This record gives sequence, structure tokens and C-alpha cells, in this order.
Amino acid sequence: MQIREVEDEYSIRIEFYIHRACVKTFYIIKAMANSPESIIREKRRIINEAAKSSYFIGKEKEILKEWAKTEPAFRYDYENLYPRGGSRKNAGRPRGIRTLKTERINISVTPEEKVFILEALENFRSKHEK
Repeated sequence: MQIREVEDEYSIRIEFYIHRACVKTFYIIKAMANSPESIIREKRRIINEAAKSSYFIGKEKEILKEWAKTEPAFRYDYENLYPRGGSRKNAGRPRGIRTLKTERINISVTPEEKVFILEALENFRSKHEK
């Protein structure tokens, strides 16, 4: 899908293309939408209308994503409505909860115990290598 905007002195023509064929055209009359905010509002109305039209243009998400490539206001809307990446709320294991792995890590060995364990391991391996 592609979205093209053709602007002239009196109106903005918005064309939706699928496979190089224009399937739907919408118009915004500049005299009716005289401020940039009202033009954006009209474009949002067009997105809702195009998503519900009898021609299969696409879902609202797809239309918003395509229009976000050229319109900064829609890029902001798309990122807020459909967030991707980053940390998510309530994801992962809660802090402070013990697991078997953290329990093993928390067991400390004194230096004397470490020497004893290494000597015992060497004796065990030397007996079983033969």
C-alpha cells in the first residue's frame, strides 16, 4: 500500500494505492480545515474511514504505519499505539525472589574449604584416571 498526497491551492487530495492502482481517494478542503491541527484531525478521520471502507485498503495499524513514513504526527501516534522493544511492565522475575540458581550463587565457600575441595578433586581424578 502507498499513500500519496497531492496538494493544490484549494484542497489536499489523498490517494490510496495498492499495486500501483488507486483504489480510494479522499479530499480535504483547505477552506474548511484552515489550521494545521484541523488538517491532522481530518487525516485521522480519513484513516478511520479508510480502514472501515468496502475496499480492502488495510487495517488502521497498516494505514497509520504507511502514513507515518511521511507525516511526523502519525509517527508519534503509531509509536504510542503500537510500542515495540524495550522493557515491559511486569516482565520477568520479580526482584528478591529466590530461585535454585540464586541460592547456589549465595552459598559462600571459605578459603580453607576451597583448598580442601580442590585437593579432594585432584585426588579423586588421579585415582580414576588410571
